[in-house]
Amino acid sequence: MIHQVKTHYTAHHIAFTLITKEICHLSSITLIPQIDHDNGEIFNIAYIDVATYCDTEAAYDFIHSIKHGVFILPHDNDNDNPWTFQINIHNSGGLCVGDFTTKFHLHNNNTNTNSSELQFRPIIGPSNQHYSFDEALQHFHLLIQQWHSVNTAVQRRQIEQNIQHFDNELRIHHSVINSQHVSSR
Repeated sequence: MIHQVKTHYTAHHIAFTLITKEICHLSSITLIPQIDHDNGEIFNIAYIDVATYCDTEAAYDFIHSIKHGVFILPHDNDNDNPWTFQINIHNSGGLCVGDFTTKFHLHNNNTNTNSSELQFRPIIGPSNQHYSFDEALQHFHLLIQQWHSVNTAVQRRQIEQNIQHFDNELRIHHSVINSQHVSSR
């Protein structure tokens, strides 16, 4: 869980941040509003349900830190307000509270793949990260959601460039997959 998440950070933004930091992919986030009794400010407590961890040093550091207390994640160049993660002690998991819970689904369009093919990451992101088709598709949808929540033109342009990049990569991947079904003449 993350304590004191500012209310302008959406569930999609949190999931997008954890993906881009190469920590994990989420299956759900429940954002519960709370009031800070000291200053009357409203914030959210984010209960996160991890679907899969990335195979990265960042993910290892995250898991190791959580097991030993807390993990502090600076985000969005806001070093004054980092997110503090800790193990959820309020419930036993599987928290689903109607409109407060956002579920994320990885779409697997190819049910004929074997486990070694699922590890293949053919799509390259704007910063040379490698994604499976499902990861890229999820990332693409998160970028679209994030585009709607940003306030500045500079941020929108950057997100638009990333959206265009993923759109092109997904189209190329789709074309390559479909070309396997074309017979020579």
